[in-house]
Amino acid sequence: MKYDTKSLEAIPILDIANKLGIIINKSKAQCFIHQEKTPSCQFYDKTNSWYCFGCSSGGGNIDLVSNYLRIDFCSTCNWLIENFPIGYSVEKQRTKQNKYAKPQKAISKKTIHSSMNKSVSKFIVDNFQLSKRAIEYMVNERSLSKELLENMKIFSIDNVSDFYKKLDDNFSKEMLVESGLYSKKENAYRKVFYKEGIVFPYFIEKNIIKTFQLRPFVELGPKYIFLNNVKKCLYNQSMLHEMKESTSIFICEGAIDVLSALEMGHKAIGVSGASSINDVDCDLLSGLDCYILFDNDDAGKKGSFKLKEKLESELINVNVVNIEEYNDVNSLLQALRRNK
Repeated sequence: MKYDTKSLEAIPILDIANKLGIIINKSKAQCFIHQEKTPSCQFYDKTNSWYCFGCSSGGGNIDLVSNYLRIDFCSTCNWLIENFPIGYSVEKQRTKQNKYAKPQKAISKKTIHSSMNKSVSKFIVDNFQLSKRAIEYMVNERSLSKELLENMKIFSIDNVSDFYKKLDDNFSKEMLVESGLYSKKENAYRKVFYKEGIVFPYFIEKNIIKTFQLRPFVELGPKYIFLNNVKKCLYNQSMLHEMKESTSIFICEGAIDVLSALEMGHKAIGVSGASSINDVDCDLLSGLDCYILFDNDDAGKKGSFKLKEKLESELINVNVVNIEEYNDVNSLLQALRRNK
């Protein structure tokens, strides 16, 4: 039997969750796939989807019902058809359509992974640390404390060949491709982290890493390198799950500025630009008092006001902070250290 999956995926996901008996509070619910104490399963009304930050499971309506009821594809579709009459989804969705909405872009054929393999990320942070060269840069030049760097699991790649040899000795090439550390074209494998540099883990939960970002020691070429075909997220995103409503949070450009704000005793997250904020991020920021602290240059000023407009459109309380005497948050930290 051929199912109209497009119509089934258009049924409002919150109605399906309610039918299944899933208790949702402020868009969050206890995950039904893994055991947990704190709810980490997020529901997104706007995108009609769900995602668990604890186990990286997620998807649309069919994935939700299939995982919750532990049934196969055909049984899932039949359950949806039985519980939601024909035309239900169309009627509901029409009321939400925006005639000014931009047409959606064609979906890329390349595989995008929600996050890197957990065993690979754990192996990396357990087996690699900051070298003397990296400590010299981060502690002496950037005024960051060694304790903070250790807590954030930041490490360095000082020899690309040695780094990949350790990975190849412990994991298959395909697993490393899925984790974004290799890219594959036909039968050829290319190293994604092909430069020596400092690596920043992006945590979505306390012990769950979504991706890595490399900052090369020598800035010839790209300033940052991310894993191949692995979704990005906010830097230090895990902090948001511990915050109560109306708590202040600084939104910075990049990992080093986030670390600088943390060093000064502030709660902070990092974005790679105003356009990188998505619906998932907005839901996480909802209810917090956000302060944008971008670089003090033309690009930073434009980006901060663009981000402010984006967050205000999502009804998030937000202000732009200017540090006119300094280039960025890290230069402010360095000045405070010198004046001590």
